[in-house]
Amino acid sequence: MADIPASAPTFADPAAAPYAVSEEEREAIAAAIDTDELVALALELGNIPSRSREELAAAEFVHDWMGREGFKPRKVGAVPERPNVIGEYGGTAPGANLLFTAHLDTESPSGIAEQDRFRYRESTMADPEWTKCWLDEEGRLRGFPISNDRGPMSCFLIAAKALKKAGIGLAGKTWLTACPGEIGPEPIEEFAGIDYMGKDIGAHYLFHHGGVAPDYAIAAEGTDFGLTWQGSGYAVFRVRIYGQGMFTPILEAPRLTTAHPNPIYRLGPVIEALHAWGLTWEANSILRTASGEVAPKVQIASVRGGMPTDFGAGTEICALYIEVASIRARRRPRPCTGSLRPCAASMSRALMSSRLSCVMVSRLGSARSPRSLAPSMPRPGWRVAPRWK
Repeated sequence: MADIPASAPTFADPAAAPYAVSEEEREAIAAAIDTDELVALALELGNIPSRSREELAAAEFVHDWMGREGFKPRKVGAVPERPNVIGEYGGTAPGANLLFTAHLDTESPSGIAEQDRFRYRESTMADPEWTKCWLDEEGRLRGFPISNDRGPMSCFLIAAKALKKAGIGLAGKTWLTACPGEIGPEPIEEFAGIDYMGKDIGAHYLFHHGGVAPDYAIAAEGTDFGLTWQGSGYAVFRVRIYGQGMFTPILEAPRLTTAHPNPIYRLGPVIEALHAWGLTWEANSILRTASGEVAPKVQIASVRGGMPTDFGAGTEICALYIEVASIRARRRPRPCTGSLRPCAASMSRALMSSRLSCVMVSRLGSARSPRSLAPSMPRPGWRVAPRWK
């Protein structure tokens, strides 16, 4: 919004707006915004530890702040330790309802040592911006918790307070919401249960169980002042490669890695096939709308195989986990995952007799355009499910 001139009309036809804000009201709202208070709120909220699965303290802070400011807060959660917080303002007469939302959790190392040491270097984990926020010498707010996403959250909280302080009521209702679980995670395999749920108990739960009925919703995020009304979803695939355990002293290693009984040796051709498919998918799946350009992305997120303490016979199974950032038009019944058939064929040729299975988790995006990027679903021979098992 910073690039939009102050004189730019909010509506294509200003006469169609249900209400015209007067210059006096603009001045009253501006006078009611205390910049120092905004900075202090962002810093205090941002410095509350709130990794995904640990959002309670930040939720309690937001709830208490809303209570002190008269926004009638309540908590709605699948479990008490990971609540959504909902405050409200306005609703004095018939009118359109608006909902603001932002998330309480921030991406960072999990704090679980046995997981983090396989994802991050020690120097990366030592970066203070993961969990700390401060105002630097140049007057800039620093720290990931502020940029994603408690800074934008603080902005709409202070904006609502400014309306109230300026004595400007709202006909329609405005909900102020703070959600857990935006960063994730996803329940996958043995990592199951509430602790590994993200959006299911966050914004998704809020809209279905929070007693809110907005006509419009604004997700406040750090977007470099960009504005979009298009939501991208994603799909996560597990590609398993099967082989045969072979006692190391009797193993006769083949010349070609593609013929090796240990499936770890065959990861190279699989990754090459996935990478080639991903480049094609990204290039052919760009969506351009009035909201801007959506460029899908593909990346291998994880690899599992074998057990370092159980050596002597290799492993019979290894798996790759692939994130496919995609988009789906709102009215289409199936997720946008792209055509994986060429990728499957390439992997099958490289792996000869090996078997592949593909299990899908999907988070479906939405778009105002009826067009979809999905040319087809995976071929029927692949095992596809809507949730990890």
